Amino acid sequence: MPVTGSDVIISIDQTMIATATSLSYSVSRRKLPVYTFGSVDPKAFGRGVRLINGVLDNVVISGKSIQRVLDEKMKEMGPIFISDKSDLVLYEQALANMFGEDFPFKKEEIQDNEGNTFAIKMPSAVHLDQLLPVDIIMLGASEKGKFVKTVINGAEFTTHRTTISMDQTTMVERVEFIAQSNKPMSELDVVMPNE
Repeated sequence: MPVTGSDVIISIDQTMIATATSLSYSVSRRKLPVYTFGSVDPKAFGRGVRLINGVLDNVVISGKSIQRVLDEKMKEMGPIFISDKSDLVLYEQALANMFGEDFPFKKEEIQDNEGNTFAIKMPSAVHLDQLLPVDIIMLGASEKGKFVKTVINGAEFTTHRTTISMDQTTMVERVEFIAQSNKPMSELDVVMPNE
C-alpha cells in the first residue's frame, strides 16, 4: 500500500520524533560460496548472519527525550524494593551489569517500609548510544483512511552526527543504528468511528 512520506510518523518506543525527515534501513545477510576441489564455480552458498542497519536523518532529540525513553525502560523493569544496604548493593550491581560501569547516574531518594531513606542510583542518559535497545516504530496513513505499520526491533544507536553550516542557519543531525529484527510494513485493521 503506497503511503507518502508526509503521512508517516516515527517514534522511538513511546517518544515521537517529529523532526525526522527520512528513515532508511537495510537488511543484509552474509552468504559465502562453497567450492569443491578443482571447481572454479561455487556449488552452493553458505548462509551466515543477518544484520540490520539504518539511518535517521534530521533527528533533533533533546536530552529530555532521551531521559524519557530511559525512564520508560526503567518502568519496564518493575518496582524497586530495597529493604537494607545489601539490597542497595545488589541493585547497583544490576544497574552496572545492564548499563556499564561508566554510565552516568543521578541520585534519587526512596523510602523503605520502615521509613528509612536510601539514595539510589538512577540512569541519566546524555547520548543516544547510552540507551538500552529500543523499538523504532513507523506509522503511516493514506488519504483513503488505510493505516500501515513497520517496526524495527531492538535498535541500538551507534553514531550521532551533527553538521552545522556556517553559510546558513541550519543544523543537520544524522543518527545511525543497528537492530535485532524488523517487521515489514503491513496494513493495520483500524475501525474509524462513524462521523
